[in-house]
Amino acid sequence: IDVDSAAIRQKLGLQADDFLLAHFGFINHSKGIDTLLHAIASLNDPSVKLLMIGGRTGTADPTNATYADTVDALMKDLGLINQVIWTGFVSNNEVGAYLQTADTVVLPFRDGASFRRSSLMAAIEQYCPIITTTPIVPIPEFTLDVMLLVEPENVIQLATAIETLHYEPEKRDALQQNVQKLRQRFDWHTITSDTVQFFQTILEKRA
Repeated sequence: IDVDSAAIRQKLGLQADDFLLAHFGFINHSKGIDTLLHAIASLNDPSVKLLMIGGRTGTADPTNATYADTVDALMKDLGLINQVIWTGFVSNNEVGAYLQTADTVVLPFRDGASFRRSSLMAAIEQYCPIITTTPIVPIPEFTLDVMLLVEPENVIQLATAIETLHYEPEKRDALQQNVQKLRQRFDWHTITSDTVQFFQTILEKRA
């Protein structure tokens, strides 16, 4: 989709020099949002803003509401009320537009990154610079040249990663280029080609 990032940033009330982080998905304890808030607070930089994309809790997990209350209280305690922006429920196209507008997507899962995380797949789909947590089970595609990986619940590492992408735009550009290559691996054409190649290799070995 074509995205007018300047118009979206204006709609969100951002200043020209604001550094926009994005988090996508329902609030859930496994998402590590409290770790993210502590990391942002540790930077002591009001130009760092956090865009929370999507609905707050959903209905699948009743503990989400309790954790959301915890997040609200933490935002207040850390003095981050004015640095966090909530979109509420939005369409798929709006999700894509917000993700593309963000300078960096931050997904600090407590149980590590994985392909089963739809929010991570959405960020990959939109070619976003990504900060997330090291997978518990190694995933060959998740390397430091594709996304910045930090330890779960490690506030210092997360804050350092945010600062790195804030002040090194060339690093963000490199991550975008590499995550675009990763995204191409999920195209049906690529999947079909790889499947055909796999069976051709098996047949050649049998012959």
